[in-house]
Amino acid sequence: MRVRAITFGEYRGKRKPGAEFEFDGKPSGRWMEPVDDAARAAFKKAGIKVAPKVEPLPAPPGGEKTNPAGDAIKDPPGGNPAVGSTGDKNVI
Repeated sequence: MRVRAITFGEYRGKRKPGAEFEFDGKPSGRWMEPVDDAARAAFKKAGIKVAPKVEPLPAPPGGEKTNPAGDAIKDPPGGNPAVGSTGDKNVI
């Protein structure tokens, strides 16, 4: 079964949150979550509740970025908004 680590720890070397790997053994809800259907079945058999499988949302037509309200997000004029200074050099 394929699982994803949700905490730091040791399993065949260092494991980090988000690392996916094959796991043969008893599932644990403390440090792993299922990735495939076989793992979901093993978690259910062990009595561990897991979130249902979520399908990704389809891309909006036209390839535009949208916010949660569904409105198209327009980039501000003048290029990249993260580049530049506000002019206040005392801000931490």
